[in-house]
Amino acid sequence: TTKNFLASCAKTLFALAAVVMMSAVFTSCSKDNDDNGPTTLPDAKTNTVVIDGKEATIEKAQFKKVSPSSTIYAVAFTLSGTPKKELVLGLDDTYHMDGKPIDLTTKEGKMIDKLYWGVVYTVNGKKLIDASGSPKETQKPVFTTGTLTVSKTRQGTINIVLANGRVNDVNGKECTLTLNYEETLKTKD
Repeated sequence: TTKNFLASCAKTLFALAAVVMMSAVFTSCSKDNDDNGPTTLPDAKTNTVVIDGKEATIEKAQFKKVSPSSTIYAVAFTLSGTPKKELVLGLDDTYHMDGKPIDLTTKEGKMIDKLYWGVVYTVNGKKLIDASGSPKETQKPVFTTGTLTVSKTRQGTINIVLANGRVNDVNGKECTLTLNYEETLKTKD
């Protein structure tokens, strides 16, 4: 009877061990993202841009108004490394620099005297990314995911964060883009 009892326990323990091992296998093989959607990209460190997983330090930032009385800026970031890389944002102070996230996945509504958001990335002067929120620029893509938030303080500090950016480049290939910039605002009239 002791043999029967031990045999019975061994069968039960073997079955239990098999169940535990199978559940561990199924758990390790399951996807982290069950909705099959894209995962969230990590945020860029302060004063860096990350394009397709490659981090570049912002060496220089220029805020250029289109005219002295204008609220429209071209914000150009010169990035570290070679070849020469530049990321340029087109922004309207009135509509885009209020601390509210801009949804980069949609074209903006029609407005008179407004610059729509724009994101251009160049390498050696050649455009690789050229996205626009203008409803008139239908040939230019919007992002598939991403937000752009620009906030300013009374002391003149500006913070620009492009989070979770995914956009098709000029060849139709998906690129990832994140940006985190913080500095005292300098204008060039």
